[in-house]
Amino acid sequence: MLTASMAAHAIDAVGYYSDNNSNRVFIVDPRSMSVVDVIPTHGDQPYPIDKVGNDRVYVSTRNSTSLDIIDYDGTSFMNSGIIPLKHRPRSVSYNSNTNMALVSGVRKAMMSLIDVSDNRVVGVVGSPEEVGSGTITGHPFWVDDDEFLLTDRARQQVHLYKIKMHAGGKKHGKKHGNKKGHVKIVLQDTISTPGPVHHFSKIPGATSGRDSRTFYGSAEGLGAEGINPSVIEIRVPKFKSRIKLTGRAELTGDASVMGAHHFGMHPDGEHIYMGSKEGNTFIINRTDMSIVNVVASGLGSGHTTFDAAANIAIETNHTDTFMTLIDTSNHIKLGDISGIANAPTDGYKSQSHTSSFDPLNSGMFYTAASQDGNLIEIDAISGNITNTLSLDTDGYIIQGTYNWYLGSDGSSGGDM
Repeated sequence: MLTASMAAHAIDAVGYYSDNNSNRVFIVDPRSMSVVDVIPTHGDQPYPIDKVGNDRVYVSTRNSTSLDIIDYDGTSFMNSGIIPLKHRPRSVSYNSNTNMALVSGVRKAMMSLIDVSDNRVVGVVGSPEEVGSGTITGHPFWVDDDEFLLTDRARQQVHLYKIKMHAGGKKHGKKHGNKKGHVKIVLQDTISTPGPVHHFSKIPGATSGRDSRTFYGSAEGLGAEGINPSVIEIRVPKFKSRIKLTGRAELTGDASVMGAHHFGMHPDGEHIYMGSKEGNTFIINRTDMSIVNVVASGLGSGHTTFDAAANIAIETNHTDTFMTLIDTSNHIKLGDISGIANAPTDGYKSQSHTSSFDPLNSGMFYTAASQDGNLIEIDAISGNITNTLSLDTDGYIIQGTYNWYLGSDGSSGGDM
């Protein structure tokens, strides 16, 4: 069943935010700070929203065994239905070269491979047993067009899989293969990690063969076991089908009060900014895996969003009332941006997982106060809040994505 948008609205940039309390997605125009549309979800408890091409997003409804599909037809948005899964969806990663997407599991360490051209699951791997609590997998990660990582947080392992296409299936960037093609996904290697791993990232602007096969992971830490959060370095040499753990930068402090989430890769390709929940952001030089500075941020520090043109970054503090502004040319704190959100209650987050700088308007930053239900515009150059849009004071505006080039080719900003 198609659920059409309330009204057609020609627009060139949008932000999508899930309302986890009310099973709907807010679609906003960040530049005009207005609501474009509100789309109900078929699944329960929407959380991450991920771009799969320039006119489609998948919504991970974490309490349902399905993904919702939201499409844009050039003038309006619509819910185009669901993709049934064998597990609840944790989050999605899209490969634009092959038009394929990966979706990991919430309570099962599983991964589904989806052909985005027809929203069809073409392969499933992993363990069907429910283990532990919370989100069992980390975010899906593409190594290249044929290989991906599945992070099993409960078992503290990372698995490398290889996709093999047969009889006309998509491969090596071919987006229109024979639909009768057979997909086979093969486990290549498994390594143990120092604590559960949340996500992996590539080196921005990597040009050398070595750098293009070197990746960094956020090891969250295990306070109860005295394991501090860390950034781990791995290599997946081409044609070797193996994972090598080649480095680790351990954050300093009391493991019992620490805990990492997402780190941000500095645009220079050499530094990594990693927040920890006790209220510090660690700046790491990846070349020697050393800590070069520690910035006092806020409680629940968990995401760093960069503006390369302005040499600034903003740290999201998930359980605090302010955000932290950092000069990325010297890794020094510039100050805090107060009044972002009220203090959270009942285990909620005050600040969302998703923020973005406008690539066409340097310094203009957009985020959401999750429990307050507000979209917020910040001029990061001055460090001031410039606009606030109330979406729903009873909602929980927790995660989503931005598309700054809707309806045209181009990269888009966002954080998962």
